[in-house]
Amino acid sequence: MRNKLFDWGIFRSKSFDVPVICVGNLAVGGTGKTPHTEYLIKLLHDKYQVAVLSRGYKRRTKGYVLATPQCTAKTIGDEPYQMYTKFSSVTLAVDEKRCHGIEKLLKLKEPLTDVILLDDAFQHRHVKAGLNILLTDYHRLFCDDTLLPAGRKVSYFRPDVYASPSAGRTGRRLSLSLNVRRISNRLIITLSRNG
Repeated sequence: MRNKLFDWGIFRSKSFDVPVICVGNLAVGGTGKTPHTEYLIKLLHDKYQVAVLSRGYKRRTKGYVLATPQCTAKTIGDEPYQMYTKFSSVTLAVDEKRCHGIEKLLKLKEPLTDVILLDDAFQHRHVKAGLNILLTDYHRLFCDDTLLPAGRKVSYFRPDVYASPSAGRTGRRLSLSLNVRRISNRLIITLSRNG
């Protein structure tokens, strides 16, 4: 119902003046959102000043927290902490309210942000991302699953790119591609590997 309220314009999504790329999850459970976010950091950080915003799952703090050398997994969450230690040139913050977190990142004077990556934010419709990347478990593809509560799938109508992080066999890649085209001929599919 909540998604319909956004679709009908009753709830509003906010756009920002910098590109926002959202990495989300198609099914409940882990599908490699953080490794895929790290992959995007690697692709972008040489040419752009990248900022990453995460919820900071299981952290012991609330609200907006900008990662600093004094932060720990307890203050920003284990996955954001992992990204922060791997990519020191990337600005990283956590905030359960994504619009607020983006606004705070954009107010930073140094460094200025060129692009924002939202880790695990597909369900946060208050932010209108310029690109939505939705991950699906390679061994339980969205085209083979049903919507919650009968299956593990959430919605699949808004993403711009689907990715299957652990894709491997050529036959399965072809099957995934054909199934997506059957659902909607305007979707793009990328297949990538973790690591």
